[in-house]
Amino acid sequence: MKKHVVIVGAGFAGLELATRLSESLADGVRVTLIDRNDSFFFGFSKLDVLLGRRAPTDVLLHYRDIAKAGVEFPQETVTAIDPARRRVITDEGCYDADFLAIALGADYDPAATPGFQGGGFEYYSLAGAERLRDVLAEFSAGTVLISVLGHPFKCSLRCAGRWRRRPARTHRGSGSRGSSGRRAPSRQRQGRNARRRRVRGERGSR
Repeated sequence: MKKHVVIVGAGFAGLELATRLSESLADGVRVTLIDRNDSFFFGFSKLDVLLGRRAPTDVLLHYRDIAKAGVEFPQETVTAIDPARRRVITDEGCYDADFLAIALGADYDPAATPGFQGGGFEYYSLAGAERLRDVLAEFSAGTVLISVLGHPFKCSLRCAGRWRRRPARTHRGSGSRGSSGRRAPSRQRQGRNARRRRVRGERGSR
């Protein structure tokens, strides 16, 4: 009998785990990947929206287009999690798991900075990038203040794990130079490009 793996959150971590389980343990597990959204987008795509190069709908990658053997995707909102019983309750039902993975990531709290919501703009979100795009289109002159309002913890665990595994560097830069003298892409960039090729390949095969 196949083991049931429930993954809560279909961001990069949830998608990567579901993909690896599908590719390596498809005969032994069935995966339920739960997320309240119907799509996701790469973070750097927000710059294309901010600069008016692409529309928000053009950068969305819909979960329905990502087909993996043994993986089902219910678009539901999680209302409760019982880690001891490995149970997830949503607005549509209940899921009991043999293995439970929580990959919800972090959320933003603009209200934590007094005055920011009333007079500031952000492009951490796709909607925020769209609003700032419209404002910049009408901006001709003046003072622009750019600020980091808090510690960027959103990807801290992933980065921390990468730093623990990687030996200390003795040079600065995004990569190393090969025999040709050109800078080779960093592991982070290689991994990001590989994920983009994987998602695009899956969409093209549909």
